[in-house]
Order: sequence, then C-alpha cells, then structure tokens
Amino acid sequence: MSKAYFDLLRSVKDPEIHQALVSSQQRWVGLRYIEGSRLQPDERKQEINLLRDDTAQRTRNLAMKGGVPESSALVANAVAQQRYVSRFSGGPYSGYWTECDFIPSGEDSHDYECFGVKAIQNAARVCSDYTYWASGRYYDFSKVANVSNGKLVTVAGCGGEDAQCPDDAAAGLDKGKTGWDFHVDEHDDRYNPDLSHSPVFRIDPDFKDEDDISGIAPDWMTQCLADPDFPPRSLESPATAQ
Repeated sequence: MSKAYFDLLRSVKDPEIHQALVSSQQRWVGLRYIEGSRLQPDERKQEINLLRDDTAQRTRNLAMKGGVPESSALVANAVAQQRYVSRFSGGPYSGYWTECDFIPSGEDSHDYECFGVKAIQNAARVCSDYTYWASGRYYDFSKVANVSNGKLVTVAGCGGEDAQCPDDAAAGLDKGKTGWDFHVDEHDDRYNPDLSHSPVFRIDPDFKDEDDISGIAPDWMTQCLADPDFPPRSLESPATAQ
C-alpha cells in the first residue's frame, strides 16, 4: 500500500488533489488504527484478516495503471468533483464535511465508507446532501438554501418520512409523501447537522454518494444550482403542504 500511495503522490501535479490525497490517507490510517483497537484480544486472528483485506482494498483504490494518476480510483473521483464544482461560483458554504468509518458488510467483513455533507454554492444559492449511517442503513437528506444577509436560510428540504425526495419516487415510495418540504425546521439536525467537529474540504477523494456517479452531483442538485426558483411548488410533498 505504501508504494502505491507514494507513487501516486509523486505523479499527481495538481496541488489541490495532492493535498486531498495526503489528508485522505492520513484519515484512513488513523481510522484503521482505531478500528483495530475495538477488537478484543481473542479476536486477534479476525483482526489480522480484516487488516489484510482493508489494506488490499485501499491499495487497489490508490493504484495507477501505466503511471497515469487519473487511473487511480481516488484521483478519478477527485478530478470529477473538481470539474463539477468549477462550473459554479463557489463560496464559504461549498465543500465536503466528511465522516468515514468501516461499515459492516458481512459476518467477518467490512467496507471503508465515507459520507456526510456535500454542499455546493453558486452565487446566493447553496444546495446540499447529507448522508449518514445508522442502525444498519444509510439515511439521506437534501436541502435547498439561500444566502441572505450573510446567513444561510433554508428554502426546502426532503428525505424525511413525509417528504421523500422526488428523485427516489421511482423506487415505489408513497406519492402522497413524495416531494419537497417548504417548512423545514431550522433546528432539525437531519437538515442542519452539527459540522463543528468535521473539517471541510473543497474536494474529497473518498466521498461518494450512494446513488451518484463518482464525483457527479444528482440531477436535482444541478437544477438547484442553476435555477434560483428551484424547487417549484409543484414538487411540494402533499403531506407537508400547509
């Protein structure tokens, strides 16, 4: 793994991606150490097997083909993120507030996953996704906000039981509870999580959305950033309409 990592660093010329890779690897090493310390002494054999598998997976994500940095999964993701955010103005509310962990994927296996808040700013518009893991599943909440007098003001959100995101409607959700909630509580931490404990990165090689192509935002976010009137009232969830 170390060889793949340092070979990749030497090949990456973009300073932003270079620093993102350094931060990414430091985070992985730190969390892998914590993961190993969770096991009891009689689980030593299991820990050795998990460490071997984790290291092999990390090496695959770092590895280049033919000395081309973009052939590394991590660099490819960072480049895609960089290209997407460059289409918009950016600002203090843009970035990735990421939490990573080793998520169980079987009886004796787990996967390294990174999730959290992805926010992109375009002028006064800020569109964000918040994903977290709890009780064996992912939860995802989307929010549309505007910057007004230096403060972030929520316009609408979706992801709650009564406002399931329209992008998910094809999954057979209750149409009576599908759409945007235009009355989101500013104190609802599902839409306004505490980010004080998480560093912010403009790009994050490890961050991937469950339903998105690597580094590419979902359709709703592109519409949100381009149209100051998004979402239209026609997409309001019937269950939250007042």
